[in-house]
Parts: sequence; C-alpha cells; structure tokens
Amino acid sequence: QINGIKTAIGRVVASAVVGGTLSKITGGKFANGASSAAFAKALGETRSHYRNQASAKVNRSKVLELSSMTGESASLFDGKVEVAEWGALAGDVSGDDLATVKGSLDDIFASEGGKEIIEKLSAKSPLKILLNNIGENFGRLNGRIMTVDLNTNLSFYNLASEIMPLTRFSLTRIIAHEMGHAVMGIADTNNSNVLFTDKIMSEINGTQRQQYSNACTINSQGSCI
Repeated sequence: QINGIKTAIGRVVASAVVGGTLSKITGGKFANGASSAAFAKALGETRSHYRNQASAKVNRSKVLELSSMTGESASLFDGKVEVAEWGALAGDVSGDDLATVKGSLDDIFASEGGKEIIEKLSAKSPLKILLNNIGENFGRLNGRIMTVDLNTNLSFYNLASEIMPLTRFSLTRIIAHEMGHAVMGIADTNNSNVLFTDKIMSEINGTQRQQYSNACTINSQGSCI
C-alpha cells in the first residue's frame, strides 16, 4: 500500500513502485508499457463507478436546487463573476473567501483555457459561484451557475510526475473544472472536462489528472478511500 491506499489505482501504483516498473511519463502517457497497461486496468475497475456518479450528479445538486438560499453577491471582473455564500444562515461573502476565489480565478483566466471561459462571460450574463460548506462541487451544464466547497478533501495521482504523488485537489482545479461545465458546457463524458481542466492546470502548477476516475478521499488516517 501507499499511504494505506486500498483503491484499485492505489494497488497498481504500489505494485508498480515496489516492482520497479514505474517509468517516466512522456506527453501525458506512460513510457513503460507494463505501467500503462496496469493503470488502464486499474482505471477500468473504477471507471464505471465514477461514470455512474457523474451521471447521478446531473440532478443531485442540493445547493443549486436551493440556490435562492444565499447572502448578498459580490462582483468580480467587472461584474462577469458573482460570488455568494450559500446556506440557511448565509450572510455576505467574507473578504477572505472572496480573495481566495479571486486568486484562483486570476490564475485560471491568465491561462489559454481560462481566456476562453472569461470571453463567454459579461455583466449581463455572469457566472454565479455559490460557496457552500457541505462538500459539494457542481457546475450546471451551460447554466452559468456553480457551487464549490472551499475546504474540499479530494486527492488524485499527479500523472505529470514520474513518482505520481497523491496530490490534493487545489481550489483552482476544482473551480476550473466546474466552470468547464457551467460556462463551456463540457460534460464529464470521455474525460473531456478533466482534460480541459488539465490544459488549464498545465499552465498553473503542471499537474495532470487525465482520468475522471483518478480521484479519492483522504480519511483521518491519511488513507485514500
């Protein structure tokens, strides 16, 4: 095991490391055939679960179903983005939370993929971001509305690195992914939105997820489940 990882992907990563078969990744693909085949098998074991999860998400956004439960919106980027807190007791979005979101958006909009996103927004047709504390990250397809939890506990194997370290999803990656849905209308089918997000993140921190099924939650013991 690696950090107590028990997922199919984790088992393959562990065996690859121990067996010495892990090789350098070139162009987003494994240079070593054995590693590539092993990862393909591992991703295959979990792909159906995550595909079903993605499909189920379409009509299961508690936050967006109750999107009127927000405090006063704060505007960013000349009104192209509105940010608000969500919840029964939601107040005005705090200065710290607004600065955190803006920091991620600054990085995203400076990338080539991010420029495509902001070009589709205007003060008359802005993107609304609702901040929740129930662990939900969701973008309504072409709806220009999305929600994120600033304290999301999700990780993935960074496939841009030779050792494929388990890496926490940054808020920037999460926001970019949900904007891919909400603004660009990109679905999770065939990893399309993951790859769109990877394109953005390649200019920010260089991380690569590549597969929708490449995700897990870290428990209190540091294990990937």
